[in-house]
Amino acid sequence: ECEAQVKGYPKPKYKKFTNAAEAEGFVKGFVVPAPSASNILEKPSLRLTETSSTYDKGKKRAISPDLEDESGWDVVYSDGACKGNGKADPIAGVGVWWGVDDPRNIAERCPGDQTNNRAELIAILRILETTPRTKKPLLIKSDSQYSIKCFRDWLPNWRKNGWKKSDGESIKNGDIIRYLSAHLDARARFGQKIRLQYVKGHSGEQGNDGADAQANLG
Repeated sequence: ECEAQVKGYPKPKYKKFTNAAEAEGFVKGFVVPAPSASNILEKPSLRLTETSSTYDKGKKRAISPDLEDESGWDVVYSDGACKGNGKADPIAGVGVWWGVDDPRNIAERCPGDQTNNRAELIAILRILETTPRTKKPLLIKSDSQYSIKCFRDWLPNWRKNGWKKSDGESIKNGDIIRYLSAHLDARARFGQKIRLQYVKGHSGEQGNDGADAQANLG
């Protein structure tokens, strides 16, 4: 079937995907993690903890309260920005902040539709795309209530309903949300805990301000 689509083209390339979300992400220009022994999707674990990013169908994904002790976690901040959001010719940027002058910091232009919500989601996605999987838990702090509600409140029903809202309309940013969900589930199956924690924006917190500055540079 693939051969029929590329026959006659010089040096065609074939790529295997572990699920539909990864294939859609690749077509839309996102970086798909290269297959390896550590990132091939496995069958979901039957033992799920409250803080695991894997979820049972029909149950809400756990978004944990603030941690009292973050010393055992890798902590990173994400943010999205959009100049002229909702207006003509908007410009959206993606920001990731690990620390002052940290080489893992990211400041990029948001791909695709230029909206603030999309940039917020892609900022979280870029963390999962660029951060190696380890057994050390990962704490992602975001000031996006929209992003948090996507995974805490809405995702289980969207998944059951074929990625559509209750009125039958396709969900906004569905391509990003499905791809992000696949990344979260893959890390849970690998055994890495992920927490998505809300932080108030523009409150003077260094990490959030740093991510905001990165997003505005992007």
